Amino acid sequence: GSFSSSSVLFWSSVEPASCESEEEEEEYEESYEEVAFHLDSFQRRFCHPQVVTTYVYLLSWYKSNGQETNHEAVKMLNLIAHSCQMLPLLFQMSVFRVFTVILNDKGVEGKSEYKELVDFVRWVTRHYFRLALESPCMFVELVSWTKSRRDCELVMRGFKPEQRAGKPDKTTTEEEAVYLL
Repeated sequence: GSFSSSSVLFWSSVEPASCESEEEEEEYEESYEEVAFHLDSFQRRFCHPQVVTTYVYLLSWYKSNGQETNHEAVKMLNLIAHSCQMLPLLFQMSVFRVFTVILNDKGVEGKSEYKELVDFVRWVTRHYFRLALESPCMFVELVSWTKSRRDCELVMRGFKPEQRAGKPDKTTTEEEAVYLL
C-alpha cells in the first residue's frame, strides 16, 4: 500500500490468549500482521485542553524544573500549536497567566536555559495579539476552551467565514452586518 510521508509500518506479533497444554504450544506458530502507523493521527491525540493544561501547569514550575523538563514541555506545546496547527488551544486565560509570569521574570532574561521557553511564550502571545487586532472576538476566546480542529481553524481565520472553492465571497456592508446581528 501507499502511505504518506508521516506513516511508518509496524509489525505486531499476534499471540494466542493462552496455551493450556504442551500440544497447543507446539502448534503455535508466530505470525505477524502489518499495521499502518500514521504519525499525524497519533500527534493529534495530544491536541486536547487537558493536555495543554497539564503541560502549562508543568511550565508554571519552570524555575524549579530541570532544563530538560522545560524543553520537553515546550516541545509538546509546540507540537500542538505548530505541527498540529492547533495554536488556539493555547489561547486561554490560565495559559496566559503563566506566560505573563515567565515574561515578567527578570531572572530569565539572557539565560540560555530559558531561551527556548521565553521564545515560545513570546511567539504564542505575539500570534494571539496579531489575531486580536484583526478580530476583537479573540478576547472572548481567552475564557472559552477551544476543543476541535474546526474551532481552531475558525479562530485562526479571525472568525471569518470559510472560503469555499469556486464560490465568490459574499461581502456585506457595515450596515448589513449590524442588521444581521
